[in-house]
Amino acid sequence: MSPKMPLIILSLALLAGCSSEGDPSSAASSPPPPPTTLAPPSPGTQPEVKPEDQTKFIQALTQVDKKLAADGGMMLIKAVETCTDIQQGKSGAELLDRVKRSYAVTEDAKAQQILKATQTYICPGLIKQS
Repeated sequence: MSPKMPLIILSLALLAGCSSEGDPSSAASSPPPPPTTLAPPSPGTQPEVKPEDQTKFIQALTQVDKKLAADGGMMLIKAVETCTDIQQGKSGAELLDRVKRSYAVTEDAKAQQILKATQTYICPGLIKQS
């Protein structure tokens, strides 16, 4: 099993509760789900991501391109993957190319904005300048 697989599974499970937030009927009929955080893959490798930072990250993506924020849960998973890339030493053009492929953007400027949002809100302890 890939070292990222447990992180992806955990992230999907934690974010599953977030998918009903946009449905007004579910908001009126049930209490809001408890806040979730993305857990680190193993002790000491990545900090937990607070729900408010997840929200700020999605808002930052909306500023880059509204289409990016359409599936916030998937974007958070991609952000965690980007953090893993940073942690593994990827930087510069290689990291930027991976962000462009992952988020399906073609412009370097958009990829830079996504990378900055990821470093600011999802993995601030792993910041490396590209």
